Amino acid sequence: MKNRSLKHKILLAIFYIPIIAPLLYFSYGSITHDYKQLKYNSAYRLSSDITGSLADFIHQLQKERGLGAGYLAVKEKAAYRDKFALQFAYTDKAYKKFLDIVKSDSEDKRKLKAILAYRVKPIAAQLLQDLEKLHTVRRQVLNASISIQDEVKYYADINQKLIAIIEIFNSVFTHTKNDTRTIIELQKMKESTGAERAYMCYYLYHDTNDEKILMQLENIRIKQQE
Repeated sequence: MKNRSLKHKILLAIFYIPIIAPLLYFSYGSITHDYKQLKYNSAYRLSSDITGSLADFIHQLQKERGLGAGYLAVKEKAAYRDKFALQFAYTDKAYKKFLDIVKSDSEDKRKLKAILAYRVKPIAAQLLQDLEKLHTVRRQVLNASISIQDEVKYYADINQKLIAIIEIFNSVFTHTKNDTRTIIELQKMKESTGAERAYMCYYLYHDTNDEKILMQLENIRIKQQE
């Protein structure tokens, strides 16, 4: 009797295994997909926040560069000093946000790092080295001991790296590929226009016919048409 009961259970188990196994498989697949989707969405939210913070940092650096170009060009520099103090505060605030992103060890950042395979790390390291010179460049501008070419180039190099980081952070999200391309193109256009304005400002206020400045302006316009 016991043997019959055991045999009956074994037969039932054999009968139900083909039915239960696919259910277990698809349940596991659904849970795994949901987890991956949650991880992806969380990383995307963080990437959006990072993009916003970096875009603001770029904007503040562009404003600082423009002020610097004007300062280097004019003879009466006293009026610019208060504007500089205010702009330095805005740039430093955006810089702090950038450093917070770099130093963050949040769960969301670890998820994004896993998706990116951290391709951003080498360029971020170069960028931090460049930013260490920010206070030195500011002093040189205030002392008028830096050329307009070196001032514009310093900020341009930083902003190009920041734009590259934005591109890397958004490159993995295929559903926003067109949006990412638009954001990057707009940032590049803003950067190019900002550099052009800095040279134009210097050229007009400095009342000069410096061939090097005209050459820089021409180079920028050629790149804009490419």
